[in-house]
Amino acid sequence: MNIETGIVDHLLSFPAIRSMVGNDIDMQLTPEDAVLPFINFSRISSSQVQSMAGPARLAESRFQINCWAANYTDVLQLAEYVRRVLDGHDADLGDITVQVVTMIDQGDLPTELSEGQSRVTAYGIRQDYEIFWENDV
Repeated sequence: MNIETGIVDHLLSFPAIRSMVGNDIDMQLTPEDAVLPFINFSRISSSQVQSMAGPARLAESRFQINCWAANYTDVLQLAEYVRRVLDGHDADLGDITVQVVTMIDQGDLPTELSEGQSRVTAYGIRQDYEIFWENDV
């Protein structure tokens, strides 16, 4: 399992999130047939923590998680559920050993999404998370 799959599985294991998005959590781009509300995310950066002896088994990754909904009230609720599930998390994500997950930033996203050749009004909130996890080097 990779860290991305661990994040998706962890988010979907919470009934409040699953009741809002079903299984609709996508990595990077969202499919054109996505139905609001949904979540997409991407890895912003990753690095290996270094020690005097060279690379340690600890990695640091930054992820941007985007929540989308048809109205601002719903996107606020979805983003709050995601924050409650991830911020401060310090247990495994699947078979990935996690030291800690910390939300470091949050903000609104532009409110139009492309759907084929048309535009759909949507409300978005992005959350940036820093994750320290054990990586077999």
